[in-house]
Amino acid sequence: MIEIINAITNQIQNDIQNIEIVKAAIYASILGSFIYVIRSIPNKILSVLRRFTVTTVVVNNNDPAYIWLQKWINTQNFGKHARKLVISTNNYQEHDTNDYQQDSWDEKAKDSISFKPDSGSYMTFYKRFPIMLDFSRERIKERNMFSESIRITTLFRKKLLLNLVEDAARVAQESEKKSINLYSASHNYWQNVGERAFRNMPSLVYADSVGDELLADAQKFLDEKSWYQEMGIPWRRGYLLYGPPGNGKTSLAFALASELKMDIYILSLAGSNMNADSMLSLFNNIPKNSILLIEEVDEAFEKTKAKAKKSVSHTALLNALDGVASREGRITIMTTNYKEKISKALIRPGRADMHVYIGNANLEQVEGMFLRFYGDRLESAQKFTQEIANLQREISMAELQNHLLSYRGDILQTISQVKYDFKPKPKKVAA
Repeated sequence: MIEIINAITNQIQNDIQNIEIVKAAIYASILGSFIYVIRSIPNKILSVLRRFTVTTVVVNNNDPAYIWLQKWINTQNFGKHARKLVISTNNYQEHDTNDYQQDSWDEKAKDSISFKPDSGSYMTFYKRFPIMLDFSRERIKERNMFSESIRITTLFRKKLLLNLVEDAARVAQESEKKSINLYSASHNYWQNVGERAFRNMPSLVYADSVGDELLADAQKFLDEKSWYQEMGIPWRRGYLLYGPPGNGKTSLAFALASELKMDIYILSLAGSNMNADSMLSLFNNIPKNSILLIEEVDEAFEKTKAKAKKSVSHTALLNALDGVASREGRITIMTTNYKEKISKALIRPGRADMHVYIGNANLEQVEGMFLRFYGDRLESAQKFTQEIANLQREISMAELQNHLLSYRGDILQTISQVKYDFKPKPKKVAA
C-alpha cells in the first residue's frame, strides 16, 4: 500500500516538473519573440524612413543614359581625382575603309582613351546636396562580357536626380556636336564601344558624287515623316553599299552619320551567336535618330550555308528588318563585297531602297586623292594620275592611299615609285 502511494506521489512530482519545463519553454519563447520584436523596431523604422526619404536611380549600361552619366562624371572633380579607375578605349575596327592612315600616339590614339571610376561607392555633391554614386560591374560568363550599372542615391529630392540626368544629357549633347557614338551588338543588347569624331562628306573622295547623292536622299527621307504617315508607308529607309573591298563603304556610312548627327549601331552577322529572339531585341532597342549598320551581310550567309546549324536564320533577319516590331524612322545601311551572293529578298525595295556601287579608284579619284596630300600641285597630280593609268590595272582606294602615305612629303618618289609598287601580283603555280 505504501509502495503504491509512493509511486503515485513520484508520478505527480514528475508531472509537475514537466509542466514547469513546458512553462519555462513557453516563457522563453515569448521572451525571445519580444526581444526580437524590440530589436527589429529600429530596422523597421529605418526601412520606413528609407522608403519615404531615400530616392534612388539605377541606370544600366544598355541604356543611352549610361553614356550621358559617364560623360557627366568625367566633368566632375570626384571623377577626375578618383584613384581606382577603369580604362576604356574605342575598340571598334572598321572592316572596309578608304582611310587606312595609322595615327601615332601623339596624334589621335590618346583621344580614344577615357577613364571611369571602378566598382564601389563615391560620395559627391550636386547643387550643394550630397549624393551617393555606386558603380557595379558584374561578369556574365555565358556571354563572356561585363554588365555595368550606376546607382545614384540622395535624400528626399527626387527632382534633384532628374535634374542631374538632364544635366548629364546636356553634357553628352555638347559632346555629340563633335562626335558620334558607336554601339556594337553584344548578344541581345547594345554595348557602347567608343566615339568617332565627325567626318564630313567632302573629306572623302568618291566617284560620281556618290556621297552627296546618298546624303541628299537620307536628308529628304528624314524630312518627310508626315508624308510617310499620311500615305500609310512605313517610315524606314535602307541602303546597300556594295563593291570590291578597300574602297570606303564603312567610311561612307560614318560620314553619312556625321552629316546627319546620328549615332551608329553596328551589327556583324558573321560568326554571331544570336538567335531570332536576341536579334528582335536588338532591333527593338535601337533609339530613334540612329543608323543601323549591318556589315558584310553576304559573309554571314556564306558561312552558315557550310554549317548544318545556322546562328541567324534568313527569316529572322527579314522579320527584324521590316516586321511588326521594326522601329519607325530608322536608317539601315548594309555593306557587302559580293552583291550577287545576297538573297534578293533581303535587298528588295523596302529593305534596301537605294543600291550604291563603290568601285575601285578611277582616274578622277586618283587625282583628287593626290591633291588632298599635296595641295594645289596640279601638274604633279596629272603626272601621278598618268602613271596610275599606265598600269592598266585596277587599284583600290586603300592601295592608293597606302602608296601616298609611304612617300608622304616626297612628290618625286610618290610619282616614280608607282610602277614598282603596283606591279601585278604573280600567279600561284598549281602544285
